[in-house]
Amino acid sequence: MRNKNSILLTDSAFDLSTATHCSLLMRIGVDSFSYALVDTIQNKIMLVYDEQTYRPSIEQLSERIKTDPYLRLAFSQVKIACYTDKLAHFPESLFNKNSTFIQTALIGDFSSENLIQRREPKWALRSLMGFSENENNIFRTIWPDSRCYPVSSPMLQRIKTIEEDTALYMDFTAGAVYIVYWRSGELIFHQTFEISDADELNYYLLLLQELLALPMAQTTLCLSGIIHTDDDKYQRLARYFNDIRFILSEISVQSAFLNDMPLHYYTTLFTLYACE
Repeated sequence: MRNKNSILLTDSAFDLSTATHCSLLMRIGVDSFSYALVDTIQNKIMLVYDEQTYRPSIEQLSERIKTDPYLRLAFSQVKIACYTDKLAHFPESLFNKNSTFIQTALIGDFSSENLIQRREPKWALRSLMGFSENENNIFRTIWPDSRCYPVSSPMLQRIKTIEEDTALYMDFTAGAVYIVYWRSGELIFHQTFEISDADELNYYLLLLQELLALPMAQTTLCLSGIIHTDDDKYQRLARYFNDIRFILSEISVQSAFLNDMPLHYYTTLFTLYACE
């Protein structure tokens, strides 16, 4: 069931029978649920669904996938970026696939079937995500060949081509902010914070300034997600940062039905298409 905080946008030319050569991109955040369909032949976004202030439970997600007429289609590829608190990142050099010590110490005791690994070669990192058996079964039963990623993966993918050697990247949903900070070409920090207003955002800004010795006035701030120049959160950020930029996905967006939408709203969702 869709609520008042959801939006569904479709290309008028989208034919359901062509879904077999579409990629499904799904992002399940700490407080949001969204997906897009990309026609891989035309290199064109055909549909976008976005729902804010909502994170489906296991039961709700299973029901949604079974009943949503678009999610029940057959796709050529399915990519899912999913928030989980059972997530750890560590240097590639420390990884030993024959040892369970690191994964148990960092994210708990998960069977290998419910543990997902992803590499971030540019940053020489290995990510481990732990899902419950019920969560894993939903994806594997409905989309056996789906690929799951940490919710931060599209951000890490997008910043590969940002020229700044040092910058802070914030991606917003209605009630959360996802943060990545890199300095001198090295990934320093990334984390998710739930925030309800500009004052809570301000608290985390000052915390980052203290923890990371972050020179905000001299740091480029990259933004995407549910934020615009007139809202309170942007105005608060403008107090601290002199160089603020909205960044878009590098995927070519040729879809006329998105012309009236701020495309930075969907940067991370669309960038999931480029994640390997």
